[in-house]
Amino acid sequence: MNEISDEVYYKDYPKVHGGWFYCSFPVNKSYINKLPMPFFIRGDDVEYGYRNHGKVFIQLNGICIWHAPFYYRVNKITDIYYMFRNMFIVNTLYTKGFKQKFKALYCEKFHYAIETYDYVSVRLLIKAIEDILKGSRIFNENPVEIMHLLQEMAKEPEDCVSDPYELYAIRDKRFEWSKLRCVLNRILPVCYKWMPCLKCIIKRNKMNTAPEWFPPEDAFLLHKQVKVYNLLKHTSITRKFDFHKERTLTREFRKKIKELEDRYDILEEDYSSNFARLTSYDFWRGYLSLD
Repeated sequence: MNEISDEVYYKDYPKVHGGWFYCSFPVNKSYINKLPMPFFIRGDDVEYGYRNHGKVFIQLNGICIWHAPFYYRVNKITDIYYMFRNMFIVNTLYTKGFKQKFKALYCEKFHYAIETYDYVSVRLLIKAIEDILKGSRIFNENPVEIMHLLQEMAKEPEDCVSDPYELYAIRDKRFEWSKLRCVLNRILPVCYKWMPCLKCIIKRNKMNTAPEWFPPEDAFLLHKQVKVYNLLKHTSITRKFDFHKERTLTREFRKKIKELEDRYDILEEDYSSNFARLTSYDFWRGYLSLD
């Protein structure tokens, strides 16, 4: 082990966190009764890092972990449901002023998913808000059953792509527009926002293509169908514009986000008052059915 001065550990850094696989913690009574929040996916390392900010832990030099890039391997259940559910709880506990910020973050994600015809992500986002509204009671539910429900919600018809040149074309596709189209790219979102019915008139039935990982909204502005490609799985999904579904999901989202605004203080108190219970060894034994 390298000899490192103690002052390196105790510098006054802002709140940061490290991936679990880089960190080693002592297993003793001071830690065993302060276990992570029961998130499993997304945010557990963030919350634990925030909570133990300033405490000494070990990072071994030369230890590396490789995994595929996030844009290939992270699915919608992880990136939408767990990310937005868990990070709401983390930020409620640790981020000052989050009450004034969260709505903009959730509305931004909702808007992007709606405009790219990603209705599965919209449903998962609404489900995340519904479970946030349950407060700490969500952790009384069986996590396996929650996952099974999410997997059913996230099912989409996929097509295999056997032609490598089709995948290369998507990988190398550059979304560059003429000056006129650049003007339209700025004007149309504003028009669609204030007069959503214009989408039914302006959008064409022609097919466009884009990568699945954060496809640009511009690719959807004039097309009612866009085929998105997963370059790792060699699959594609055709997303189709559905005005009725969009309006229904928009009304449902607005209702839930308003309810979340109204109940924010209650939820904050609930998370704080149940924090010790949710991070205790006794809770985890029951949660994982270890008895």
